[in-house]
Amino acid sequence: MNDPVEPKAGGGVPWPVAAAACVAAVLVVAYFVRQPPPGDPFDLSEHEVAVTDANLEDALAAKPVAVLDFSASWCGPCRMLAPRLKKLAAAYDEEITVGVVDGDAKEAAGAMVRFGVTAFPTVVVLIDGKPVNRIEGLAPYSELSATVDAALAQVGG
Repeated sequence: MNDPVEPKAGGGVPWPVAAAACVAAVLVVAYFVRQPPPGDPFDLSEHEVAVTDANLEDALAAKPVAVLDFSASWCGPCRMLAPRLKKLAAAYDEEITVGVVDGDAKEAAGAMVRFGVTAFPTVVVLIDGKPVNRIEGLAPYSELSATVDAALAQVGG
């Protein structure tokens, strides 16, 4: 009877050894090829504003529609959402305020409580300082822009 661990006639490597080598090779390649997260949510563009409890009211009053992004630097989905929000902020620069709130900062604790944020990322869309929509978790750009378009339609923008 053939032993599945023994090499076949003519040489070769036992299958468990070959399988372990393949798994090890895949893990090594995955480790060295992995990409850093796409964006730091707190590396703000010129179209975004850092929001804390101290400047929250000013940020909300700047334009009729505001988008607040509650993020954390350690949050992978927040880092993936950051480039989409930068694109949104640039596309709607004249019409909306895009604020980024550091959910881990004690200076933003009041904003977290005010808008009931318990998970990252959370995007809250406001009209005249009142929340009208929220998106929890990673969202595609199309969903973000559709949500902003709906808010702008409500204010006649």
